[in-house]
Amino acid sequence: MSGSTSPVTARPVLRQVLGLRRTFWAASAMELIERWGYFNMRLALGACLTLGVLDGGYGFDAGQRGIILTSLTALVACLPVVMGGLVDRVGFKRSLLLALALELLGSLVLASQAGFGAVLAGCLAVGVGVGVFKPAVQGLVAHNLGEASGALGWGLFYAVVNVAGILAQVLVGSSSNLALVFGLNAALAALNLLPLWLLVEPAPPPGAPARPLLPTWQEVGAILSATWRDLCSPALALLIVAISLFHLAHAQCLAWLPTHLVDWGTMRWEARAYYGVPDYYADWLVKANMGLVVVLTLPVAIVAGWLTPIRAMQLGTIVLGVGVVVAGSTQLFSVAALGLLVVTLGEVLVGPRLKDHLARLAPPGQEARYMGYSDVPQGLAWLVGLLVGDALYARLGDFRSLAREWLVEVGGQQRVVVEALQDWEVGTALALQMHVPTREALDQLWQLAHPQQAWWLLAALTVPAVLGLWAHARRLEPTGAAGRGEEAA
Repeated sequence: MSGSTSPVTARPVLRQVLGLRRTFWAASAMELIERWGYFNMRLALGACLTLGVLDGGYGFDAGQRGIILTSLTALVACLPVVMGGLVDRVGFKRSLLLALALELLGSLVLASQAGFGAVLAGCLAVGVGVGVFKPAVQGLVAHNLGEASGALGWGLFYAVVNVAGILAQVLVGSSSNLALVFGLNAALAALNLLPLWLLVEPAPPPGAPARPLLPTWQEVGAILSATWRDLCSPALALLIVAISLFHLAHAQCLAWLPTHLVDWGTMRWEARAYYGVPDYYADWLVKANMGLVVVLTLPVAIVAGWLTPIRAMQLGTIVLGVGVVVAGSTQLFSVAALGLLVVTLGEVLVGPRLKDHLARLAPPGQEARYMGYSDVPQGLAWLVGLLVGDALYARLGDFRSLAREWLVEVGGQQRVVVEALQDWEVGTALALQMHVPTREALDQLWQLAHPQQAWWLLAALTVPAVLGLWAHARRLEPTGAAGRGEEAA
């Protein structure tokens, strides 16, 4: 855990870059290619699972769509936690080869089959491959970055993920040519064999047994038991809870913002604000988050390199809270864009330094296991957001819900009549009840219903997150946070 809570002495940036090893660059190339393929798949599935067969989709119903996407997301979020320790035991290159084989197989199935069972099986194969790939490639990066170059190295690695997201958006988007998309993904999985060949397998720690082709059941049990003990330890549990709150606030901000701007924004008038017509600019404002991450990550990594990982994460969490308040407390597109910029700044302060921090906590030979823990907060945030995120916004921030409530509570209309209104009729009904033009009715409801409350509640999550990081740091202090092999977490 060396230096996680102590000041960092950063080397000059150029010297850090020149000092990065070949394995780091090869692993980063593999991450770029693999993430590109995964984002391609998510975009294609999102567009085509319920799209009619005649239109190029699979033609599944909403229930089948939910099963496929939930299963895939659960595997990607949870499996790295389990697989990290096994990757450390059998070796990084073997694990990556297995991951690429599974992703190649799954992509070929998705490119050639259209039945529900086959599509689910293909997604599960890709999900397992991703679950093995993530701790393996990140464990390699952790093994090849020292403390002096950790902030910069993880910043570069984090930016690579968002470059892959941009490539997927630009080159694939919402394409319904499934054979083309998944054929490309199969080619990308095969292409990843080239940087895999360039990787240098780290030697086992001194005194560790030779890596087997497959671990024994006793070894698997011991690894899973050690993983469970880590997750239940107070220090790591505090870190996971704190970063889960960060991810929950961040993810819901990006999910709510397009709807918020369409509902309340001043860029669109009457019908476009009320009839549910997607706002092109609001949608692309959030997509710009990936581009902002790429632009901001390197300069922020250079500046934040002088901070300890915990201090950088605390600062980033505070910045996120400010950005959420700015983005959600306005009807102006320009101010919301400024808020998103601040939110992105918080993201690039926290995301790379979490991995930097876990890499420092990892005892020698356990890098992949500790990198797997970085996926737990995102998984928890995804689950909580799935359960309560949409309902919370609908209750506190959604224009149609708040307008209906005002028509009943203040306007005196019967609830059964108001609930029977179509979404596109709500704005007109509100304007008629208020005896004002539609645009003015929107502004008056903004002042009366205070939809900003949803965003204030979201920003409030950053307070216990900062306190959790502080408590996590305090739990590390008794160990001195000075020895990489100490078990503080």
